Amino acid sequence: MDWFKVYSDGILRGSLATSDSDTQLLWLKLLAMANETRQRDGCLQFAPGLPMTREYIASVCHTTVDKLNKALEIYQHEIGVNNEPRVIIKEDGTISLTNWRVHQSPKTPARKPPTEKAKDAMFHREVIMKQDKARETLHKDLGDTIVTKDGELYGHLPDNTHEVKETSFEYDII
Repeated sequence: MDWFKVYSDGILRGSLATSDSDTQLLWLKLLAMANETRQRDGCLQFAPGLPMTREYIASVCHTTVDKLNKALEIYQHEIGVNNEPRVIIKEDGTISLTNWRVHQSPKTPARKPPTEKAKDAMFHREVIMKQDKARETLHKDLGDTIVTKDGELYGHLPDNTHEVKETSFEYDII
């Protein structure tokens, strides 16, 4: 799944704020389409030199070609983030979203494996969670649970076991 950024200020208070909701929604759909192209350069093309037709774009965006053309006319005259029009229509008919790079998030680096210190901290949190769970279970349903010193929960208590002694963070079955 690929993501792209949308600035709420641009939609709510920027140049798109004066546009009708259809024009705003169409802008978001054009961003989504540009996000799914192979080139990911803000140009609505099937491949370099092979622009998407307006009929195709309108179909994908669930709108009419007339509404698309009206929105493109607006986008060509609106000044976007880079002090240039939001959209440029190239000679071959390619629709180029001029501020495309603004909507991109930098690629996040692969996560590093956890350090030994982080592993110890995770283990400690798990133990505390198990102990808390053991306390809850023991207080709710004493007759059905054996709680070991390491906080693990096991099976049923024997019928002759009825007494439980609490010691710091652990429970002993007596």
